Amino acid sequence: MTALDQLAYNRRQAADASGFSKDIIDAAVRSGDLRETFPEVNGKRLKRGVILREHLEEWLTGERKP
Repeated sequence: MTALDQLAYNRRQAADASGFSKDIIDAAVRSGDLRETFPEVNGKRLKRGVILREHLEEWLTGERKP
């Protein structure tokens, strides 16, 4: 499986897949420009978020879907 086959990335993986630095990814998440999702397990939200491939693609293209 390549990075582009993944459904979700941690911030480091998103940086590697996009070609941007982790600092840029972190800044985009903090500003709200790049969406980070926090899945739930047994009704409890996980502390570590993931960036869905779809959200990374939207951020890269500037075409956010409603």
